[in-house]
Amino acid sequence: MQLIAMLTMLVDHLGMVWFEGQTWLRVIGRIAFPIYAYALVQGHIYIQDRERCI
Repeated sequence: MQLIAMLTMLVDHLGMVWFEGQTWLRVIGRIAFPIYAYALVQGHIYIQDRERCI
């Protein structure tokens, strides 16, 4: 899942730097944030209680 987020962020950055007129590349890149936010929340849920991690 994070690989998808990394690839979509890469597409977003490539669209910003080299393909400025292509807004669809930027739209694809916007998928990365919800994936990273989800991973952050899931990590917080499981790391918050160290007893539950083990």
